Amino acid sequence: MDTRSKLVQSFMRMCDVGVLSYISGRGKPSSALMEYASKGYMLLFCTSRDSRKYSNIKNRNVAFEIHKGERTLRYEGLSIELKQGKELEEAKSLLWKKDPLLKQWEKKEGLAYFAIRPSWICYMDFDTKPDTKITRSFGRVKRKT
Repeated sequence: MDTRSKLVQSFMRMCDVGVLSYISGRGKPSSALMEYASKGYMLLFCTSRDSRKYSNIKNRNVAFEIHKGERTLRYEGLSIELKQGKELEEAKSLLWKKDPLLKQWEKKEGLAYFAIRPSWICYMDFDTKPDTKITRSFGRVKRKT
């Protein structure tokens, strides 16, 4: 892994909260503050199946932004619900490690777990001179069926 990839992924792991943005089925924009974990460039998060966002993000393109100080990461990708298997168990483990309280919510709410597979990212650090800008396109993300 190159230095630039390490820098971006380190920033993703360091932060705890970001803003998830999506368009509803009726075409209305919406955003939600979300706790998340990451694996490589993939973002992992969970939400209640009763939440408004649940049906609006399943197998849909979404945006996510992470901000800390003078650094930001803008992120676009496909949000996939993880329903079973190794990927789901790994997502739960990473999220529960980052925020142990989520395990309690799992029992109460029956949470749905998601992975966002990136199609594009842009990392900016305005504290460096000159500013650091790292962009990466991952190509079109295909839905798994």
